[in-house]
Amino acid sequence: MNEIKRKLAEVEAHRERYRNQREQNRVFQVALIGYTNAGKSSWFNTLTAADTYEQDLLFATLDPKSRQLKINDGFEMVISDTVGFIQKLPTTLIEAFKSTLEEARQADLLIHVVDASHAEYKIQYDTVNEIVQELDMQDIPQVVIFNKKDLFTGTTTPVTQYPSVFVSSKNEADIEKVKNLLFQAIQKQFDFYTAQLPSSAADQLYHLKQHTLVTKLDYDEATDQYHIEGYQK
Repeated sequence: MNEIKRKLAEVEAHRERYRNQREQNRVFQVALIGYTNAGKSSWFNTLTAADTYEQDLLFATLDPKSRQLKINDGFEMVISDTVGFIQKLPTTLIEAFKSTLEEARQADLLIHVVDASHAEYKIQYDTVNEIVQELDMQDIPQVVIFNKKDLFTGTTTPVTQYPSVFVSSKNEADIEKVKNLLFQAIQKQFDFYTAQLPSSAADQLYHLKQHTLVTKLDYDEATDQYHIEGYQK
């Protein structure tokens, strides 16, 4: 128990340094949350092509990994994997556990991963949202990934008040569904804009694709300009 608390303290100090840097750079931040073993690390790996530690153990993800994720042909964000939530956490670990979720508290968007194949997935879903409330994170926009569709044996598709998808990280088409879910959630937080750029301003166009959601890009030969529509923070 003491070893876990020590590691959690080290993680918090390490993460604080990188979080401050990202905030200074104004990078859009997304955090994966969910009950332990819901499949957060699987989706983290799938979306970022990373290779983090996946194991069916309590606190397998002690150190929330952060990686770059791109959607919509260039828009960059930072996605973080967090420690799994559990019911009836030992009192001695409660504060340390909550401190590891500081990454999620700073997020612009929460991705709640739910193991839809679990017999008690509804209880686990509620447990996570109760902790979200306790940590005053209820105002952060949230989307839900009902995961492990390939193992689901129920007859009714899971539903929630939040935007959601019912998917499997092993299905290529489902990966695009999740990225589209993220696009729509981010778009709701951004404001519409239009812009015109000369064809010579390739660096400015690249910057727009990195930091805004470009939804329309037309080239006008007569004026040698790009006409751009999109959404920005």
